Amino acid sequence: MRSSGSAQFSHPDNILRELFETNPHPMWVYDTGTFAFLAVNDAAIRHYGFSRDEFLAMKLSSILAPELFPALEQRLPNLGGGVCQAGTWRHRTRSGDFINVETTTCVITYDGRPARLDTISDVTALQRTLAALQESESKYRLIVENANEGIVVAQDGMIKFANPLALSMGGYAWEEAAGRPFLDFVHPDDRAMVADNHVRRLRGELPSNMTYSFRIQGRDGSVRWVMMSGALTTWEGRTATVNFLNDVTENRKTLDALLASEEKYRDLFENANDAIFIVGPELYYLDANRKAVELLGYSKEELLQHRVTDFIPPEQVPRSQSEFEKLRLRGAYDNFVGKLQRADGRWLDVEVSSSAITDDGRIVGSRDIVRDITDRKRLEEDLFRMQKLEALGILAGGLAHDFNNLLTAIMGNLSLSLLGVAPMTAVHRQLQNAEKAAARARDLTQQLLTFSKGGEPIKRTVQLNDIVRDSVGFALRGSRAKAGLVMEARLWPVEADEGQISQVLSNLVINADQAMPDGGPLTVSCRNVTIGRDGATHLAPGRYVCITVTDRGMGIPPAHLEKIFDPYFTTKQKGSGLGLAMSYSIVRRHGGHISVESSLGQGTSFSVYLPASEKPAEQQAVRRGSVVAGAGKLLVMDDEEMVLDVAAGMLREAGYDVTLANDGNEAVEAFADAFRSGRPFDAVITDLTVPGGMGGEEAVRRMQEIDPGVRAIVSSGYSNNPVMSHYRDYGFRGVVIKPYTVEQLTAAVHDVLNEQGSASAPTAS
Repeated sequence: MRSSGSAQFSHPDNILRELFETNPHPMWVYDTGTFAFLAVNDAAIRHYGFSRDEFLAMKLSSILAPELFPALEQRLPNLGGGVCQAGTWRHRTRSGDFINVETTTCVITYDGRPARLDTISDVTALQRTLAALQESESKYRLIVENANEGIVVAQDGMIKFANPLALSMGGYAWEEAAGRPFLDFVHPDDRAMVADNHVRRLRGELPSNMTYSFRIQGRDGSVRWVMMSGALTTWEGRTATVNFLNDVTENRKTLDALLASEEKYRDLFENANDAIFIVGPELYYLDANRKAVELLGYSKEELLQHRVTDFIPPEQVPRSQSEFEKLRLRGAYDNFVGKLQRADGRWLDVEVSSSAITDDGRIVGSRDIVRDITDRKRLEEDLFRMQKLEALGILAGGLAHDFNNLLTAIMGNLSLSLLGVAPMTAVHRQLQNAEKAAARARDLTQQLLTFSKGGEPIKRTVQLNDIVRDSVGFALRGSRAKAGLVMEARLWPVEADEGQISQVLSNLVINADQAMPDGGPLTVSCRNVTIGRDGATHLAPGRYVCITVTDRGMGIPPAHLEKIFDPYFTTKQKGSGLGLAMSYSIVRRHGGHISVESSLGQGTSFSVYLPASEKPAEQQAVRRGSVVAGAGKLLVMDDEEMVLDVAAGMLREAGYDVTLANDGNEAVEAFADAFRSGRPFDAVITDLTVPGGMGGEEAVRRMQEIDPGVRAIVSSGYSNNPVMSHYRDYGFRGVVIKPYTVEQLTAAVHDVLNEQGSASAPTAS
């Protein structure tokens, strides 16, 4: 409880002066004729690095980029009384660096003379972010859909794209906005101005990134003010504009109210878009606005019984106390990033700007403006994590091609040797042990390849029921954990690489088992879910199958929760730190999402979302013996002599007549000769990648010109080419992944010759 002796203070006599001085955004006043600075606030001093005396001895031209000053001289005299205008400029700081800013300039009278009031927002970081987004369309889409600004792309005046926030400003669905004129959504009184600005911007008469405000008319007839900036872009090969909209309705209302009466301060406080807390010197909450109550989920009365330190993690307390001491000395601080805990126990990432409240010269508290940046941080972490995974993928992909060729020779020769050795002998056991060791090396390579551009899943339409049961049962062999399976009666089919999804499930189940060293209940549930536009995950709306693995272990500390999907992060003495990172990469490659929730002392839940398929599930392949015998004439192409030797040995063991080729040109020539002679090949097996020569894709395309009915099988251990995962689209009828065993190779050939194709396409898992 707050004691009755807490410090009290009254509202300042001049609220406008206080708002100017304590505003977290830089503000200044300058003379209309001379451009000399007349007043600056503390935020401007902190942001630009000049002292107040230095500022007041300078003119606006001292900090403005030289090439922009003529534009300022041309524009400002045209500002009429009572008008505010926005613009984009480059300013110089005391260090000599230039920053990009957006300013709102208003006409005022200061000490009896004409003056201008500027409010400045530093958009340097935002512009860098927008430039970086162009590097990756998938990352661009993720951030655009979740941006804090409305984004609209228009071409020939018609709307080509609008993100959810832009649509929500007018209360429209995408179907109602798509393809309609942008001006349809502009208030009738502002349409002429918006249309004129658009045309002049396209002609180059106005800067492409010019910022201005106007009104939009909502679906229900409501009117909202937006501030719009934009840039020229290319959309489907033609010029278009991308426009960034910020809803400034509340700011306009607030400014009008303040200019009308200082008594409207309470409206400003209560209706601000950010949470605002008034904090006393003992860090007790003295007041909180409506947004603050919504942010933390407590009633206002409950909040006023607590200190700031009641809602932050213990490790953050020293930092918060230190910032409050800085506040006493400097009068403000901004961009403090930390955490706050809601009433429901959920932790929020927040950004705090604070300014001192004074009474008779004494600091009696602070005004804290708090913004929830949880979603923004999550997006940043996702992008950073994918960058790290891509870096690991470059390393993996560089090694995989040659390493898998070596493993193909090793595993193939071991497989052939086992066929010629009597079972239950010492030599047979030694060969089996060597084959198991080679298989473990193959599995390690496949794990690394899930991070690389060549690790695309080889998908088919499957039901997850049996895959989940088999993976859970295998992972828990010998465990003390008790697994409970909860399966929805009719799970939707999914497009998946069975081996990769099995790896994900095994990793999650093994992690859950290790979280309960003394045993305990472990639940694996599978259900159909439909994600709407307001879904909590970062998934596109649609149908998904969700697999959730839940344990009752000790839970994951919050400090570790943000890193568990990072490569090589582990808290286990014998862990590699690749299991969850690999799972994250596999699920993302399947177009899905993996999330985690954990409470210390209560347990952890991992949820995997995979897109549902509209196609029926394919039949499972029948398991075979060691060699699938056959007959026919085969052509095998590979640039590695040792791979050719072992493949030929396997196929001849199965009963085939085999011809070998070292590259695509040699294979096409042999294929053509056989076709002309009337004894064509029954099937062709081609390596996908031949360094410095013709690979399998082009070779099969030329063979199809000779014989459109060619039966071709593609083989590779690594490639960033999509052929392996979509082989049928490129004229192949089967796929076999290096390294392979005699069973896998002969089964693939048998299936293609019998027109079963992908039904038993072997995997390396």
